[in-house]
Amino acid sequence: MVDVNNFAASCFGFVEMKPEKGRYGGAPAVVIGGFQMENHVLQFDLERRRLGFARVPFYTSCSNFNFTRAG
Repeated sequence: MVDVNNFAASCFGFVEMKPEKGRYGGAPAVVIGGFQMENHVLQFDLERRRLGFARVPFYTSCSNFNFTRAG
């Protein structure tokens, strides 16, 4: 994730992984690295096929979020 020209926007790069010959199944899933995701929260919207992300506010940790809440 990279800040763009000091704007309130960030770029998040994705790489297409094509199937490898001789391997079973399709391509492996893309892993988003721990360094890139540090201090960020992701929200997967499966209905709309979107991925949202936001920076975690200062002095906040994962224990402050209720991840069991539906919808």
